[in-house]
Amino acid sequence: MKRKTRRSVYDAIAQLNRLDIDTPISIEGDVFERRIFKQLETLRRSMRDARDKNKADDEKRKVMIASVAHDLKTPLAVISGYAESLSDGMDDKDYTALILQKTEEMNSQVLTLVESSRNEIQSIGSIKESVLFGEFFKTEALKYEKLAQSKKLTFIVKGAPYVTVYANRQQLARVLQNLISNAIKYTPSGGKIVVKAKKVGKEVRVIVRDNGSGISGESLPFIFDKFYMEDKSRTVSGSNGLGLYITKEIVDDLSGVIEVKSKKEKGSRFVVRIPIEEGKIRRTITEAFDALPHNVKTFLYLFFGGILCSLYRFQKFYETRHRATLIAGILLIPLFLLGWAADFFSLVVCDRITLVAD
Repeated sequence: MKRKTRRSVYDAIAQLNRLDIDTPISIEGDVFERRIFKQLETLRRSMRDARDKNKADDEKRKVMIASVAHDLKTPLAVISGYAESLSDGMDDKDYTALILQKTEEMNSQVLTLVESSRNEIQSIGSIKESVLFGEFFKTEALKYEKLAQSKKLTFIVKGAPYVTVYANRQQLARVLQNLISNAIKYTPSGGKIVVKAKKVGKEVRVIVRDNGSGISGESLPFIFDKFYMEDKSRTVSGSNGLGLYITKEIVDDLSGVIEVKSKKEKGSRFVVRIPIEEGKIRRTITEAFDALPHNVKTFLYLFFGGILCSLYRFQKFYETRHRATLIAGILLIPLFLLGWAADFFSLVVCDRITLVAD
C-alpha cells in the first residue's frame, strides 16, 4: 500500500473516530485499496443511518409524550366536571358511567406509555406461566362490558375454550385490552362488538370484530408500526400509535400471529392466533365424544340418543358459553325424539353433531 494511501486510510479512520459521519469517504487507489475505502464508507453510512434512526425515534418519543400529556387533559377536565355535578347532589348513573369511561381512557394512556418504556428495557415475555385460557379470556373480556354499554354498544363475548397457553398473564391481558378498547373507541353509539375465542387445531384464536369506523386500505400495512396513527389530526381521543405496536410485540413473543381485515366505515376484524402449550392440549368431553369411532357414536345414539342430545349440548355450553347451545339443550328435553332423529342423521352423514352444537 502506498504511503499516500496509508495516510488516506488513517485520515478516514480518524474521521470516523471524530464521529464525522456526514462527510463521504473518497474511494481511490487500486482494487485492494478501493475495497478498504468501500468498507470504511459502508461503515460511515451505517453509523449515519443508526444516528438518524435514533434521532427520529427520539423525536417520535417526544411527540408521543406530548400527545399523551395532551390527551390526559381532556378526560381530567371531563371527570372534574362530572364529579362537581355529583357533589352538588345530582344522582345520575350516566355521570358515573362517563367517569368510568374517561378513567379507563386515562388508564389506557398511562399503561401504554409505561409499557412502551418497559419493553425497550427488558424482555417483553418475562415471568410466563401456564394459563387456563378459557376462564382467563372470559374474565378479562367481560371487564369492558360496562364501558361498551356506556357508549350504548352491543357487546357480545363468546367462547371459553378449555385449553392452556404459556404466557405472561399481564401481557396477555394487555392484548385483549388494546384490541377491545380500540373497538369500543372507534365504534359509534348503537354499534356492535363481538369478542370471541375458540380452539382451532393446536392454537387458540381470539377474534375482535366491530362495525365501527374501520381502517383505510392505505393505512392497513402500517397499523402495527410504532407511533403510527391513521388519524394525523389526532381528533380521536386516546390515540398515540403504540397500542397495536405493543400488541404485535406481545403476540410475536408468544410465537403467535395477529391478522386484521378492515374496510373504511364498515368496521374491523382482528384475529390473534396463539399456540396451545406443548403437552397440555386438553381434550374436552365433547371433543372426546367426537373423536370416538363412527360405529361407537352411532351405536350410542341409536340406544341413548334421546338423553344424549340434551346432555351433549349442556356440556358444549359449559365449554363454549354459547347461549344458543344451552337453549337448544333445554328445548330438546321435551322434544327429545326430534333431537334424537336430527343428531342421528347428522352422525350418519357428517360423523358429528351439527345442529346448534357449537
